[in-house]
Amino acid sequence: MSWAIRNAFAIAVWCTLGSVVMAETPAAKLPDLASPGKESEIKDLTPMLFPEPHAMEKHGEEHGKHADAHEEDHEDHGLFGAVEYLLLRPRRGAFDFGIADPANDFIPGGKLESLNYELRSGVRASIGYRFKDSPWGVSMAYTFLRSSADRTISAPTGGLIYPTLTRPGLTDEVGSAAAKSSLEYNVFDLEVGRRFHIDERLNVRAFGGVRFANIRQDFDVQYDRYDANIARVMTSSNFDGFGPLLGGEATLSVFRGFQLYARGSGALLTGKLVNPITETNNGGITHYASLDYQTRRVIPVMGMGIGGGWQHKNVTIRVGYEITNWFGLIDQPRFTNDFAIGKVTTRQSDLSLEGLYFQLGLKY
Repeated sequence: MSWAIRNAFAIAVWCTLGSVVMAETPAAKLPDLASPGKESEIKDLTPMLFPEPHAMEKHGEEHGKHADAHEEDHEDHGLFGAVEYLLLRPRRGAFDFGIADPANDFIPGGKLESLNYELRSGVRASIGYRFKDSPWGVSMAYTFLRSSADRTISAPTGGLIYPTLTRPGLTDEVGSAAAKSSLEYNVFDLEVGRRFHIDERLNVRAFGGVRFANIRQDFDVQYDRYDANIARVMTSSNFDGFGPLLGGEATLSVFRGFQLYARGSGALLTGKLVNPITETNNGGITHYASLDYQTRRVIPVMGMGIGGGWQHKNVTIRVGYEITNWFGLIDQPRFTNDFAIGKVTTRQSDLSLEGLYFQLGLKY
């Protein structure tokens, strides 16, 4: 009987302790998943190495810009072309034909008279192709210009004209001189270029290729009176050559499609330089000289241009100023001695072209 009493007492104590423990357990400590407004004590185990959302968005935007620029650079392919209106003035040396001396006193003085080419219109046309998914492209350009010069002078009262192109000792004093000249300028450029996207505003293109040139210059002077009876001196400077061409150009976007533009190039052309001279008197009956002077030369060429423009989609308009200089393109023979009639020297000079250009470009 005592064993049964002890077991009953133990069971009663155990039940009492269990009810006390359950009563003291707070209900707030248990996660209430059914109440969204209450905080859960479940810990955030997200790794801290993950970037924050705003950083990921910024990185995505930058990557998108680079991707768009890269995509735009590679999608800009196909044919392109441009037409330029040129307003250029050619200039050259060794263009003198007489000295207008106001006094006939055997002392040469006065002004050295020379010709100057006129400001004339020209054209440059180019066409090319840019390869798909590549910054490389090829193009060909042709530059065309024609110009001329003419001038007539008479001896001052009491003076005379000393001709500078005639042989010494034969036609030394004249009363009038009529000079004229013409220029034919044809240049072909074949280029292979690569574009570099420096940033969202600056683009650079480097190019190399070959240049072909055909340049003709005629210089004709007619002298009359005193020692001259419709005397005439005819000379020319003709060049045909080709050689390597290197250069680069840069375009800087300023605001809403407006741009600044700069270009520079250099070439070394090898070819034949022809500078003959013929002199006659008495209306062409008497011949004083007929010299055929030809030589092969390497002619350096430098060109620079700056300007601005506007671009909208596939249309580009530019205006600017350019200078091109052909070094040593004129090598004109001159007779120097009336005793040694075979003594000849040459006068070397450059040909330069400078002026404005207006360009209209299209991309397809």
